[in-house]
Amino acid sequence: MGALWPLLKPCLLLCALPLFVACKGAADRKAKPCQGEACLSHYQKQEKDGCAKIIGARWDDRDGVCRHPASEAECRQISSKYSFDGAMCVNNATPKNYYRWCNDRSAPEAIAKTVRAIADLYRDSNCGAIFEALRHSKSLILQSADLTNLRPLALLHNLEKLDLWNNEIKDLSALSGLTKLRELNLGHNAIDDVSPLRSLVKLERLYLFENKIIDPEPLSRLTRLKLLDLRRNHIADFSSIEAMGIKTLQTSGNRQKAPSP
Repeated sequence: MGALWPLLKPCLLLCALPLFVACKGAADRKAKPCQGEACLSHYQKQEKDGCAKIIGARWDDRDGVCRHPASEAECRQISSKYSFDGAMCVNNATPKNYYRWCNDRSAPEAIAKTVRAIADLYRDSNCGAIFEALRHSKSLILQSADLTNLRPLALLHNLEKLDLWNNEIKDLSALSGLTKLRELNLGHNAIDDVSPLRSLVKLERLYLFENKIIDPEPLSRLTRLKLLDLRRNHIADFSSIEAMGIKTLQTSGNRQKAPSP
């Protein structure tokens, strides 16, 4: 065997070389950060290619959005998950946090207004500092700020109290994930659909007075409610709510909405 070793050694080295190269390549790929096209998932690559077909549009790798399209129809051509947000095609399945909206200089005015209202509240213009404070905050009050778009609040999952009294809010979908909320004030807005609130099962106090609500039935899932204020809406049938046995239920001043001419 000793006499054969000098002949076998080169062969063994040649056989082991491909395995060594493969292992080293795998280690290098694991160690190196993902960059460029390699970072894009299969579906995101398809969406990027779709954006490239829109005249004048540009894909943003950082935020995964297609900037500068012209219409909702163009965004829908990329993917059914995309919608037109005034200046860009946005994937509705991946909401942006406050920090990303704060740094987005092309954000729609309705979103920018919400961002500014929060910056004014904290008396700070540093997006990172505000975001860190928001992430750990359990209470947020944004009254009388003419807000219409709540998307910058969508990922503030630690909030337990949110006061949005006296704004111009209609769409509540951005609040559906704030499942730690115990108190929510949406009084004096333009809300007609309360179904996004059905997931907020920890709510104990909910103020919805002076809105345009017709059907309160989705609220019947909020079994921990101790106070529900539905005054001055357009509700005719409270049976689903009355069956809940809420300690303080306020319903005065409701009147049926006049039929459209």
